[in-house]
Amino acid sequence: MKECNQCGKCCIKYGNGGLSASAEEIHYWDQYRADIYEHVSDGKIWCDTNNGQLLTQCPWLREQENNI
Repeated sequence: MKECNQCGKCCIKYGNGGLSASAEEIHYWDQYRADIYEHVSDGKIWCDTNNGQLLTQCPWLREQENNI
């Protein structure tokens, strides 16, 4: 997985198992990034923390309010 550049493309386009991570990345998250690892289930990423089901988009994607 490449470093996120916050463009939103992967977050929206590759939900429901469309993204993957290497075993090394998952191991790193397990050891050092619990905030990311909690969204891993059976080697798949981005999963609901309550039921393990794949999410339709990145768990950190939020709609930004337009304050004009």
